[in-house]
Amino acid sequence: MNPLKLLEDLVVEHGSAKIQKTHIDFLKDQITVLQCCVSQLESTNSTLRERLRKSEADKPPSHDLNFKEGLCWREGDDSPFCPGCYDGTRKAVRLTKQQPPWDEFGDFLCPICKQHFNKG
Repeated sequence: MNPLKLLEDLVVEHGSAKIQKTHIDFLKDQITVLQCCVSQLESTNSTLRERLRKSEADKPPSHDLNFKEGLCWREGDDSPFCPGCYDGTRKAVRLTKQQPPWDEFGDFLCPICKQHFNKG
């Protein structure tokens, strides 16, 4: 059931000094205008989100990382970054050095994707 029709029926059935048929028609018009504005805003929002997504995907990475020895390295830095996170999300996630006994799984661990890596 249409909520506006229900409101109109209640006012007609029970009467009201403050709310009359003209007020209901005015409210209907205003709701229609607002619905149109919401629809336009949703469309604009969707378009802008898509443009932002494409822009971020096309943007060259801001990290100067080089891939060598199976890991990502920054020039002059002695600790590596996760190649999986960098390739997947373009985020430079620094790997943590593993200590015994966990180093038997790999030399490094990514704190985000939990992947183990060996140097070299």
